[in-house]
Amino acid sequence: MKKTLHILLAALALSPAAASAQTPANSSAPLPSTDNSADLFTETTPMMPGIAPTPMPTPRWAVAPQDFNALLVLIQNQTFASNQLPMIQAAALCGYFTCDQCAALMNIFDFDDNKLKVVTYLAPHLIDPIRCQPIMQSLSFISDQQKAWQIISRANP
Repeated sequence: MKKTLHILLAALALSPAAASAQTPANSSAPLPSTDNSADLFTETTPMMPGIAPTPMPTPRWAVAPQDFNALLVLIQNQTFASNQLPMIQAAALCGYFTCDQCAALMNIFDFDDNKLKVVTYLAPHLIDPIRCQPIMQSLSFISDQQKAWQIISRANP
């Protein structure tokens, strides 16, 4: 299982989508600049007196489809949920996902408690949380759909 996790992490780390998502979304580290004009507009210098500049969002891209399909196959080849869930948790640390990709990972499992664990792992790494309909359709009970919505809304304020 350790070898599979290393292969999984290496595959996600080498993909172009994962390379662009190496910086966490809430990171406030400044981007390197080659020209000196960026020094004129820093976070400490407001554009207009009394008005603080709005921080620019960090762009996020979902895992590429071919990398996601490879991840899906690796996880499906595991026999037990106790082996599959840590792989999903590790993958969540390496990239960002769409709600459709999250639903595809949820559909590996039969029980809603495991599906909710997938939502918990991936919610902070969803690039389109407003499109959570596929996630809701993957859950059997309304109470679990409400739990999923709470998880997603807390992770993406």
